[in-house]
Amino acid sequence: MRVREKSRVSQAKGGLNFEAQPFLWNSVCLGLKIWTSNKPLISEVRRLYDSEIIRYVELYIVPGTEKEYGYDWQIHGVPKVLHAPHFGAGFNLSLKEKESSNRRMWNEVMRYADRFDPEGLIVHLGTSGNLSESVRQLGAFATPPCPLWIENKPCLSTDGSRCVGVTPDDILEAKSLLGSGFCLDFSHALCYSAYAQLDHHRVLENFLELNPQIYHLCDGFMGSIRDQHLHLGEGDYNLPSLVNLLPDNAMVSLETPKKSQEDLFFFESECLMILEMRKSNP
Repeated sequence: MRVREKSRVSQAKGGLNFEAQPFLWNSVCLGLKIWTSNKPLISEVRRLYDSEIIRYVELYIVPGTEKEYGYDWQIHGVPKVLHAPHFGAGFNLSLKEKESSNRRMWNEVMRYADRFDPEGLIVHLGTSGNLSESVRQLGAFATPPCPLWIENKPCLSTDGSRCVGVTPDDILEAKSLLGSGFCLDFSHALCYSAYAQLDHHRVLENFLELNPQIYHLCDGFMGSIRDQHLHLGEGDYNLPSLVNLLPDNAMVSLETPKKSQEDLFFFESECLMILEMRKSNP
C-alpha cells in the first residue's frame, strides 16, 4: 500500500507492511467494504481510517453512481480497493450476449479507477456461462490502471445459477491467462467445499497456494452451500483458525453487514475481535 502523509503503512512487494507499532506487529490490514451508493457512510470511512481501525476502504461500484458520487468518494489519503459490479447488477462476464452492457459498466469502473488510483480491482467471473468467455471479455476490455484480482465464488449464486471461477483450478487458469492476482473469499471457498463434499482444510490449502493478494472474511455455517455474509460470531465458522491462516499484514475486507450505524458499531468490534484472535495465536 502506498505511503500516505498521515498513514503508518508502507508498500512492499507482495504484501503490506506496517511501520513499527507494537500492537500491530504480526497483525492484518483491515478494510471496510461498502457500496458507492452508501454516501452517508463517507464520514464514517474517514473516522475509521483516522482512528487506525481500518487501513483501506473497498468500494463496490454500483453502476450509474460515478457521476453523482464519484468525487465524494475521493476521501483524501484513504487507500482504496475497487470491486467491479457482479451479476446482481447485470454484470456477467461469462455470457457473450452481455458483452455490450458489460463494457459500459466496465468503462464506468475504469473512470473510478482513473480517479482513485486504487490498490487493486476485484472482479467476479460471472454466472451461467463459461470461464473462457469471462477471460476473453476481460482481455478485450480496457486494461485497469491497477492490479486485477479475480475472486473465487461458491458453486451457486443467490438465484441458484452456477457460478464461474469456483475451484482452485479455475482461479489458477484465469490467473495464468490474464496475468492477474487473486482475492480469496473464505466463505465462498467453504461453500464450494460443502457443495463438492470436499475436505475444507484441503480446499483452503489449495486456494492459499495461489498466493492471494487480498482476502474477504465473514461468518457463516459449516456445511452450507450459500454465502450468508453474517456478522462475526453469528455463524459457526472456526474464525480463529481462518484468521490465523492469513499471512502477516494481509489485506482483509470484512464482508459483514453494514446497512446501519448499529452495523458499523459491530464492525469496529469485529476488527478488534480479529486482532485479538491474531494476538492469541502468534
